[in-house]
Amino acid sequence: MALCAASIFAASASAQDAEVKQLGTTELKDQAMALVNDKRYLEARPYMTELITRISDSDDANLKKQLEDLYFFMAYSYVQEYDATKDNKLLKKALEYFDRVIKEFPGGKMANTAIDVEANCYIALGDLVKAATCRERLLVPPYSNGLSNAKRYEIVKKIADTLFSASKWKEGEKWFKLKLEGAKDPEDKVSAASALIQAATNLKKFDDLKQYLKYMSIDTVSRSDLGLNMALLQAGDKLVEQKRYSEASALYSMVFGRDKILKNLTSYVDKTKKRVELLKRINPTNPQIAELDNKLKSIEFAIGKITDDVNDYTADLMLRASRNYMLTNRDYESFWSYMQLLDPKFKDHPAREDFFYAAIIGAYKIGKNEEMYKLCQEYLKDFPDGQYYNDAQLRIAQYWLGKKNYPEFFSVAQKFVEEYPDESPYSNDLVFLMGRTWLETENYKELIKTYSKYVEDFEDSSISDGLLYWLGMGYMADGDFQNAGKTFGQITEYYPVSPYAEDAGYRQGVALFGIGEFPKARDALEGFIKSYPDSSLRGEVEFFLGDIYANSMAVKEAIGHYMNVEKFTKNQGIIDNAYTQAAKLLMADSQYEEVVKLMDKYLSEFSKNGIPSTINSQKALALEKLGLPADALEIYRAAIDKYGDNPRDDGVDKMILDYDRLHRENFDMLNATVAFIEKLMSDRELLYNMVEVPAERYRYFVANPKIDKRIYDKFKRGTSFGPNLYNDKSNIKALLERYKGQLAKYPQKADEFFSDLLKKAEAGKRRTLANRLMMGLDFVGKPVQIAKMFDEDDIKNSSVRTLAWIGKENEKFGPDQARKAFAEAVARDEYEYLIDVLFASAALETRQTNWDKVLALYEQIETDFPSDPRAAEAALKKADTFMALGKRKEAEAKYEEILKSPSWRGDSYAEALFKLGNIARDANDANKAIMYYERCFLGYANCLNWTGKAVIQAAKVLAASGKRDEGRAICKEFADNEGNKKSPDYEEVKQLELTI
Repeated sequence: MALCAASIFAASASAQDAEVKQLGTTELKDQAMALVNDKRYLEARPYMTELITRISDSDDANLKKQLEDLYFFMAYSYVQEYDATKDNKLLKKALEYFDRVIKEFPGGKMANTAIDVEANCYIALGDLVKAATCRERLLVPPYSNGLSNAKRYEIVKKIADTLFSASKWKEGEKWFKLKLEGAKDPEDKVSAASALIQAATNLKKFDDLKQYLKYMSIDTVSRSDLGLNMALLQAGDKLVEQKRYSEASALYSMVFGRDKILKNLTSYVDKTKKRVELLKRINPTNPQIAELDNKLKSIEFAIGKITDDVNDYTADLMLRASRNYMLTNRDYESFWSYMQLLDPKFKDHPAREDFFYAAIIGAYKIGKNEEMYKLCQEYLKDFPDGQYYNDAQLRIAQYWLGKKNYPEFFSVAQKFVEEYPDESPYSNDLVFLMGRTWLETENYKELIKTYSKYVEDFEDSSISDGLLYWLGMGYMADGDFQNAGKTFGQITEYYPVSPYAEDAGYRQGVALFGIGEFPKARDALEGFIKSYPDSSLRGEVEFFLGDIYANSMAVKEAIGHYMNVEKFTKNQGIIDNAYTQAAKLLMADSQYEEVVKLMDKYLSEFSKNGIPSTINSQKALALEKLGLPADALEIYRAAIDKYGDNPRDDGVDKMILDYDRLHRENFDMLNATVAFIEKLMSDRELLYNMVEVPAERYRYFVANPKIDKRIYDKFKRGTSFGPNLYNDKSNIKALLERYKGQLAKYPQKADEFFSDLLKKAEAGKRRTLANRLMMGLDFVGKPVQIAKMFDEDDIKNSSVRTLAWIGKENEKFGPDQARKAFAEAVARDEYEYLIDVLFASAALETRQTNWDKVLALYEQIETDFPSDPRAAEAALKKADTFMALGKRKEAEAKYEEILKSPSWRGDSYAEALFKLGNIARDANDANKAIMYYERCFLGYANCLNWTGKAVIQAAKVLAASGKRDEGRAICKEFADNEGNKKSPDYEEVKQLELTI
């Protein structure tokens, strides 16, 4: 109809213009208003145009007031024509007349409506910002005069919605807030909050965004706005970039997926249509019907756009959440999130391969190795040429390694390395894993064999440095320090920037040290310090340099390096070793005062986390050497009480086991020394011999061995102990007072001290200390009568050395009770007194005739403690066990093996020779038996525990062979030697000489 009217009007315009000009003003007005009242604005336009011309030329002010209506309806005529033609030029003409209304009649009755319609015109023209600016005038005088709050809010809402539609976030932020503040309807609240969230996202005001999230729980159409949900997604992404992961997670959790948005909007459409139908039945003219129809059209349009243009982004949303879990180390959530992305419904997602990889990594991180293995297998099946092929192979190798299925692990790892030696970092990682695994499983030969071949096969490849490093480690673990040093040297020479170079430089020095190449080891380690002055290994290097210099008794240099250790490491164990090694060196160099100072320094700096009992023990031994045994014993007493409750502190056991010796030997020394000095004070001849006659001095001290040897050294070397003593005995008096002072404060004997402290410990329920003291009393021959069995708490809270004793005590309640104590001791993995436990365990199994265990235990002692003097005892006992089992050949071979170890010369050799003689004797090989016996009593004449026995058996073998005179002769020779009177077999030898 409107289009038809416009056409008719256009055709007759010129004719009508001529007719209009002929009409009078009143008639013109009547015709125009009649048409306007019928809303026939296009037909009224010629009349209004002529009226405007006539009135504009008039000077009548009252008449000119009529222009307000004429301008407005003229503008509206162009709007009506635009509705029919959609010609933007018509809207611009309309805007000219609306502007006249607003400018010429700002307080007029049509001004507000003109502004409102003008704003709609700008919207139709696509100038949304101008529309909003135009409408803003309605909120300031004179246009705002008389506006109700409801009307004001409607204007704010329109401005906000217009700027929102224009995506003018900065300009719209103020209006979105005003819309939210005035909103009562839930839809208005959510749409305003949605706009503010989108504005904050675009303006990167993420902190502002948080305050509007509470409105996202309201179920409205705006909550399912695609733009809102995309804004939440984008804001989450930006927060992830800022590492604000928890906040990003909150936003991701609020994002609706495409399907949910469509479901919500479709549901709203269905509900709204039902409401419209109800309203139409009740009142077909209800104005809400048109409003709701418009909303329906808008929502249905949105549904169509989303359906046609928006791909399902559920997987991308899930991906973001999964990634966020990974970035925040929420490994379990990350793994399960990526597993969901592997659902078949996402099988066509372009990032599916990445989903696999992330799930594999997640499974590895949380220890779900079975799932990791299955995922790797599935990945390799789906992506045989995938970008993560190498990583999947590495994970499969790790899977087999985790299950300790070493054949499968090495099969996968070696195959990969051999096929792809330069596929870094995977080949490097597998070289590392294989090397470490061979070391951990002590399969050094296989490591050396395989990597020696690889070094040749893959020369100058990306794994060359790693192969050399682990080959060197294999050599070192296998005791081949020579080849270890050479191999590590290749790394430092040819691969100086390798990640292995630093450690290889250190280990090269250690290997050279291991083969006794001390100058080369020193040069290597000092070179290491120059190359890596800030290395984390610097403390260990300083320690080894201390040992190297100590080996040549370069005391000053050695102490310097030992003291450097604490400057370059926080490792308390290395610091402890540096101090104890420095103390041993100073003790060997007779610098006892320096030992005391050094130990005091340690106690002032490291007593909290270190080994104060061991340090106190070393300080005490230095004081003993200084002739201050009472002070030394006092340190023992205080330290045993103070640190005795710590079952891991073996230093306490050292002091308990040494207390009796220190007390007994020094008590006799003090008394003998005091008596000697007192005699010197009155016996001038004795004093003369000490000062002037070295031979007499020497003989006197040999005859009186209990006198403190430091006195002898003073007379021999001290200038203050010369002829000056004849007239001035003040130096002697000072010495006498010192020794008397030590005697005056000499503490209790071991058994007395242990007994008193035991009572105190038991009263204080200090079970660890109490058990230690009972062990100590047993050690000094004053055992406590114990009726109860030591229970699990006792075992768990006792030191390793105490456990060796507890095992013996618990044996009366059955061998298994003893074994529990020994098992706990072995599980501690503490080296100091483990050998005592192994001997005690071997003795137990001997009594239980578990011979295989006995042999294994003695073998373990030999293997684990090769430098301990008791290793020889273990070897002898192993040979004795073979004898007890009737395995004479094995026993003979073991005794012969003992004779090949130079470090075991002495009693162990003598015992082995004696027992080899017995074996030959029992085999009726007299000549061989005599040979072994003679080697025993002639070669090791000072080993009196065995020489007498060897003489007796040799004499008997000779007598049995008809050589009684020879037998009698060797008995006589032994008996005539004054030194042999200390032999426990001396009297039997003398008797045999007479009766043979």
